[in-house]
Order: sequence, then structure tokens, then C-alpha cells
Amino acid sequence: MQVMAGPTEISRHTFFQGLLLAARAEGAPDEFDAEGRAVHDAFGAVVAFLQRSTDVKVTGLTTVRRDPVFGVFHEANELLLQAEQDLILGFVNPTLRKAKFKVAESDANAELSEFDQAEWLRQAGRAFADALKAATTGPISVAAPA
Repeated sequence: MQVMAGPTEISRHTFFQGLLLAARAEGAPDEFDAEGRAVHDAFGAVVAFLQRSTDVKVTGLTTVRRDPVFGVFHEANELLLQAEQDLILGFVNPTLRKAKFKVAESDANAELSEFDQAEWLRQAGRAFADALKAATTGPISVAAPA
């Protein structure tokens, strides 16, 4: 009788680190708004990717959901702060408003290749990068927040 193996597991820390390296490798903008809707929409794209994925399970990220009152993913803030500690991102000002990648795309590709789940992380990173790029190149709203 053959035993079916479950999905590979990856730690939350490793996932966050690999996700942003992959996003950088997949062409995420050099700088992005780290407090606005764009980063939370990008994280939402990653959450959707995780829900579709059966290959890899991220330990500690099984009940991620957008806060219904504030419209944010609290885990997205954790992702950004961890990336700063891991020297993947830097914040351009004393607030968390504007983030800038400290890692070149080529270096991100090299570091990403060291992860066991590199291709899977690249897919997650692509979802994040594409959402950030869409928000960065999309129309800028001048309307006052509701």
C-alpha cells in the first residue's frame, strides 16, 4: 500500500522572506506605497494564490482574512516589517508609508534559487508583484477618502 504524501510545509518566516524575494525577481516596482490599499490588495492576491495551491502549505497562515473594518491584512504589515529586518526592504521615511527594495532583481533571483520551493514562491511573488505593478501604473485617485 502506497502512502500519499501531503503538501510540503514552509514556515511563515520563510514564506514571507521568499515571497518578497520572488516579487522582486518578478519585477515588483522599486518603490511602493506600504500603507495604502495597493499593498493589501497585492497581499490579497497572494492569499487567493495560497487558497488555490495544494502543493505547499504555509504553517501559521491558515486563517488569513482581510479585516472587515479597516480593509487590511494584518499579516501584510508583518510581512513588510519582517522584510525590513531581513534587509529586503527599506522604508524611505520614518513612517511605513513608502517602501523601497534594497535587493536588486538579480540578487533576488540568486537568493530565491536557494529555497526548496523556489518555483512555487515565484508564482506567489508574481501575484504580489503584478498587483503592485497594476496599482502603481493605475490611475491616481484625488478624491478624499470616504
